[in-house]
Amino acid sequence: MKKNIAWLVVALITLSACEVKIDGEKIVGSGKSITEQRPVTAFTELENQSFFDIVITKGDKDEVEITGDDNLVSQIETVVEGQRLVIRNKNKSFSFTWKNTPGTVKIKAAHLDSVDNSGSGDIELRGLENDKFSLKSNSSGDIKAIGQVQSLNAIANGSGDLHLDQLSVAQADINMNSAGDVKMGKLSKLLNLKVNGSGDFLADYLQDASVNLMLQGPGSAKLRGQVTELKVDASGSGDLDVEGLKVAQATLQLYGPGDVNLAGAADNLMITINGSGDVDAKDLHAKTVVLKNNGPANVSLNVDQNLNAEISGSGDLDAKLNAANKIEIVMNGPGASSLSGTADNLTAKINGSGDLHARELLLRLANIKVNGPSEAEVNVKQTNGARVVRIDRNGVVN
Repeated sequence: MKKNIAWLVVALITLSACEVKIDGEKIVGSGKSITEQRPVTAFTELENQSFFDIVITKGDKDEVEITGDDNLVSQIETVVEGQRLVIRNKNKSFSFTWKNTPGTVKIKAAHLDSVDNSGSGDIELRGLENDKFSLKSNSSGDIKAIGQVQSLNAIANGSGDLHLDQLSVAQADINMNSAGDVKMGKLSKLLNLKVNGSGDFLADYLQDASVNLMLQGPGSAKLRGQVTELKVDASGSGDLDVEGLKVAQATLQLYGPGDVNLAGAADNLMITINGSGDVDAKDLHAKTVVLKNNGPANVSLNVDQNLNAEISGSGDLDAKLNAANKIEIVMNGPGASSLSGTADNLTAKINGSGDLHARELLLRLANIKVNGPSEAEVNVKQTNGARVVRIDRNGVVN
């Protein structure tokens, strides 16, 4: 009896491993595997609309081979329309449940410029060597690419992931509009990234790359490597994490609740904040920083030369000054400012209710004007040491 039950379980698993409903009719994989060679004319584009996986390699001529259970292989069409090879199900209405791959289409392509995945099957591209290449994901199927491409255009509209970490790219234009994640590897010149969906982006190996980011959705972006120029326009809730900055100019315009973390070095850092997302740049050595904070976001900075800050919102500023030359701060809101380190000259106008805490900042000169209900504390050098001075709207308190 136990042996019969065991065989029944095995049978059920086998059936459930490859089961398709096409136009409402259930089709179970026969268990009889076949391989067919499909005749094709020349093509330069590929679109998958099927539930079969696709493996693409470079070849001297275009060839298509399909392997799977015989009654499932018969449900797959391979046709060339113009210059596009289309792999599709004979019947458009289908659903499926399986634990194992229902089948695989192996393709050799002499000249392939683009891949579009609209089916549930995964696609793997091996040995890419192209000047230009386009990827488009519209479904749950993943796409993996291996090789090198000078210019890549990728659009992610579905829940399928793009695994591009083994693809070397000089220039990439990436648009993410859905839940699918994108992971990139080596990128050496230019990255243009738009994140409108919930999918996350990761670039692990940037090499002297110029980066333009537009973050409008809940998806996050992480950049690792060497970034030589950074421009960010962020209005979504997704976070941004950038390591390895080595830039002459970094410009960030932040409108949403997403947090930003920056590390590396920058000659000039310009930040405009109208949202609630915090900015942590304490691991970024910036020579000159221009900050305008109009929202509740908190900001941490590490400044080597000059700081110009205008604080109009409720967010706080925490800045470490490393023998800085000049600090100019205008405080119009309830946000407080805390300064530490050393600097030559501090000029501050405090019109709001936020306090200025500069007891830990050793200054040569300080020019402080308090017009509101707040107070300021500064630490100024004197002949025999330093003196902490407290100032309110009436002038020096002590």
